[in-house]
Amino acid sequence: DPLVVVIAQSILGAATIFLTGILGARLGGKKAGIIAALILTLFRNHILYTPFALIAILQTFLITLSVYLVFVAFDKKKWQYWVLFGLLMSCSILSRGNFLLLIPFVMFFIWRVHKPGVKSLLIPMAAFLLAVYVPQMPFSIKNYQVTGEWTGPSTAGDIVLSIGNNPDAPP
Repeated sequence: DPLVVVIAQSILGAATIFLTGILGARLGGKKAGIIAALILTLFRNHILYTPFALIAILQTFLITLSVYLVFVAFDKKKWQYWVLFGLLMSCSILSRGNFLLLIPFVMFFIWRVHKPGVKSLLIPMAAFLLAVYVPQMPFSIKNYQVTGEWTGPSTAGDIVLSIGNNPDAPP
C-alpha cells in the first residue's frame, strides 16, 4: 500500500528533522538547532522524496542518527553506545556500501575517546566491529552461496562502479 510508504517515510523524515535540530543545538546553540531543523524541513529534496519508495529518506535518517549516536558515545564513554552505533552502521552499510569507508575513522574516534590501555580500547573496538559485521553475515553467506565468491552484503559493486565511471554518466 503506497500510504504505508508515505507514513513510514514521513515518520523517518520527521525524526531526521528532530535529530538535526538536536545536533544543531548541540553544536551551535538553541538558535542554530532551530535553524538547522527549519532548513531541513524546507529542503525540497527532503520533501520530494518522502512519498516515494526510495532509499534517500532512510539514508538521511541513518546518517543523522549515526552522527547523534557518535556524540552520545563520546559523552558516555561506554562500549554499549559503540555497539548501538555499530548496529546502526551495519544497517547503513546494507543500504549503501560506501559506509564501510567510515569504519577506520570510527576506530580512530574510539581510540581518541577511551583511555589508553588494551582493555579500555579493545572492548569498545571489538564490540563496535562485531556489531557492524555480524548483522551483515547472513547476506554475505547467501551471496557466497549464490555467486561462489565472498562479496559482502552487496553484489552490485562492479556494475555500479562502471555506471558511474563512464563518459555517459551524469555529472
